[in-house]
Amino acid sequence: MGLDAGGLSRAMALAIPAAGGVQAAFGTMAKPLQVGFAVSAGVRAARLAAAGASADPAALDEWLILVGGEPSALATDSPAIPGGLAIKLYPCCYALQRPIAALADLGIDPAQVEAIEVRTPAASLQPLNRHAPRTGLEGKFSLEYGAAAALLDRPVGFASFSDQAVRRPEARRLAELVSVDATAGGSGLLGGSFVAEVRTLTGTRRVELALPPGAPGRPPTDAELAAKIADCCGPFAAEVLALGWDESGAFLRRTLA
Repeated sequence: MGLDAGGLSRAMALAIPAAGGVQAAFGTMAKPLQVGFAVSAGVRAARLAAAGASADPAALDEWLILVGGEPSALATDSPAIPGGLAIKLYPCCYALQRPIAALADLGIDPAQVEAIEVRTPAASLQPLNRHAPRTGLEGKFSLEYGAAAALLDRPVGFASFSDQAVRRPEARRLAELVSVDATAGGSGLLGGSFVAEVRTLTGTRRVELALPPGAPGRPPTDAELAAKIADCCGPFAAEVLALGWDESGAFLRRTLA
């Protein structure tokens, strides 16, 4: 819209009252809808600012305080997202990316599993509020189901988070075998590390993972990105992938962005 700095600050101030969300929405249609509502509020606010609506940019500071931030700590000379953007390779909550990646690497026969013991910082579990999911949407925010899907599905993709997939008897059996030790310390969804011990009929396997593929500190490979595109785009995947290769065959990550 060609807004200058003053117009942008007014637009942000106008959007603040309608840009909220709560974690109780996770696992329901309200989760993506509240993101859409915030985007809608942003577009509406920008149009209002472009039309000359007034607002006090100090609202930004008050909003930061409201959500537990510290306005004086802001630095405009550093990246907006320190470390870079994360890419979710699995179509579920980001808090599930590490558990799924860790357990999927074990390659265990799920029929042999007798117990799944998990240890990870409580902060990394905070959004995972669905412990007995009944729908695909709830499964996206369930550590228990995420663990089951990691062991059952090769690979974990959109099909793993349908209502039918969540209700699979074997998925429910495995989810009920999950016990969680939420340890102190750590901050954020990738705080500390994720540790799991899976007891099977033939012995116990242990896995520990700090960063899942797709984390800023562990960028996804071209093959992982291509697999994600294939799952997202279905019959159009080849067409989309064709846009992402340059003459040397190197993957153009900016195309995905």
